[in-house]
Amino acid sequence: MKNAQPLSALLSLFVLAKKANAGLTDSHKLETQSSTKDNYLDGFDSKVLHQAETALSTPRYDLELEVVESDYLEASKRFRIKSTGLVNGAKVFNQGSVYIGTETMNNQEGEGQNDIICQKYKNAGSVHTARLELEGPNFQIKELGGGDGVYIKAEDKMPLDHQSIVHYGIGHFVVELVAGKEKKKPLLKLKFMDGTNEGLEKIIEPEQTCTFGRLSTCTVVFDEYGVSRIQCKIFCEDGQWYLKDGDGFKKSTNGTWILLQDKKIMFNKMIFKVCNTVFKTHMVDSA
Repeated sequence: MKNAQPLSALLSLFVLAKKANAGLTDSHKLETQSSTKDNYLDGFDSKVLHQAETALSTPRYDLELEVVESDYLEASKRFRIKSTGLVNGAKVFNQGSVYIGTETMNNQEGEGQNDIICQKYKNAGSVHTARLELEGPNFQIKELGGGDGVYIKAEDKMPLDHQSIVHYGIGHFVVELVAGKEKKKPLLKLKFMDGTNEGLEKIIEPEQTCTFGRLSTCTVVFDEYGVSRIQCKIFCEDGQWYLKDGDGFKKSTNGTWILLQDKKIMFNKMIFKVCNTVFKTHMVDSA
């Protein structure tokens, strides 16, 4: 007789099965995945198993994008995105993915190339800037290399990786991880690309906390428009470098932004910038 345990218990077992497979090589996963799952889930009704698998891969919310600031879109305008794509969107192809970018020529079917247009057309290289899509139970945003890029606002401490690009006021700097002599933790090298500090290079030791801003006491002083007294700080914690906006108590006026270079899972109240438009996310119940 098949096991009649509830769906919630089944979801927990799927999580255990996934953990049991963690750390194996791809070939070992292929060989053991089926048997591992069977060991945990043997005896459950196939219909209930299917319901559990569907529940794990189906989002429990819709994504809403609120326009915070834009020179093209009306402020406070909202776009609702479901697992099938943009609600009431004019485009009927590429279902399941939502493209954000510049105003473009229509295709042969008379459909625009972007679902959400946030900037007038500039050049052929800036058609698509970002793609939003569902991956598993989560919405993700991916930078596509067009336009001025996608920037994520640093709300809490955000990890810095090699070649991360940070934007503040009117300036940018590039982060490089550098191996230090007889040091297990990597040094951080900052290269300022533009602004009043253009050409400056700064090495930060893992034991240091580096502050940036208009105050003369900051490690790096920004004497330019749009920068706060303490704009942000960078520090190392357990071998990982982080950036935190503001002084730790008060956030900067205009924010500190990190260029998205691949893709990122979206979360509630996440703020990101595509071209000259700033969006804020809201996770809402599926209707």
